[in-house]
Amino acid sequence: MISTRGPVAHAAPSVAESTTQRGAEAISPGITSASTEGGVGLSGGYHLVDDDELANRQDPGWTVDGMLPASSLAVLYGQPGTGKSLLALDLALSLSCLTHWCGRIINRRGPAIYVAAEGAGGLAKRISAWKQHHLAPGQRAGCYFLTEGVPLLDSHAAVRLSDAVLRKSEYSPPSLVVLDTLSRCLIGGDENSARDMGLAIAGADSIRHRTGAAVIVVHHPIKSGRIERGSGALRGAADTVWSLKAVRKQLTLECSKQKDALPFAPVQLRMLTLDGSVVLGATGAASSPLKLTPNRRKALETLSSVSDSGEVGATEWNALSGLSSSSHFATIKDLLSAGYVTGGDGTGYAVTEEGRRWLQGDSK
Repeated sequence: MISTRGPVAHAAPSVAESTTQRGAEAISPGITSASTEGGVGLSGGYHLVDDDELANRQDPGWTVDGMLPASSLAVLYGQPGTGKSLLALDLALSLSCLTHWCGRIINRRGPAIYVAAEGAGGLAKRISAWKQHHLAPGQRAGCYFLTEGVPLLDSHAAVRLSDAVLRKSEYSPPSLVVLDTLSRCLIGGDENSARDMGLAIAGADSIRHRTGAAVIVVHHPIKSGRIERGSGALRGAADTVWSLKAVRKQLTLECSKQKDALPFAPVQLRMLTLDGSVVLGATGAASSPLKLTPNRRKALETLSSVSDSGEVGATEWNALSGLSSSSHFATIKDLLSAGYVTGGDGTGYAVTEEGRRWLQGDSK
């Protein structure tokens, strides 16, 4: 696995060269491995920790529960037309303002940054359709976009992007940086070269370490679609690897690698046409739609009647619905998971456009 823990040098040596050089330095006359006071070595700043300190470090946890580890490097690949950019955009927008994604709890909500290095022409329509599908009228998602590639082989470019991310995330830590696609961010490089892929990984790692956000690299597969294209160094370095397959408008998201946990079960999604563009429907909606029970209807009708003027707090919504607190909490969880309601996590609630259609019996 080729990785680094800091900014990338332009002329970084290969792993073999670095190993040979380190070995030579260790035995060269006049060169010692002694560190200076405070644990900073002669090589420029390696800090060693013992087992107790390592054990006491806080687990970074999950950005999306059981799916996307916090501050991780993830790879999403799929054939052209499968919806991988749509999925990555849906995730970025959801992390910026929702509480659930693909039926899983979002544990680390915050501004996401989407680098649309290709296909930026239709981006505005997709964002508009997504907001219409998920948010109340006039509600802002809080996601940021860059419509040009970031040359990952240039360590200074990764630093500049990180600085831009942190400037836009002054009041809330960033949750995610999407690089769509790897090939458009590998300017001048060869994705089949372990050296070039190693430098690209180092650039992505630099972004992760500087911002604390997870980084998702959107990539193409080989012709058969069995595995992602290019050097295996990418899969080796990734914390999680996702593949997306499509049969007509039905999508299947699968996890083929989860470094520190079990891979999640395949997630079924569907494409919906909306306002001249496409969005992703609720998880599992094609095979097992959420039933409109009396409690869900009552809660949704109540929220729909009062949220036109703005978001409604959980306490007010509960009081107006007349449901018991436990029933109301369970109902909110179901409606959020299905994408029929947005809000929570310190903000008010509102009915989404899909929630209104579902309430009217028009969820297809």
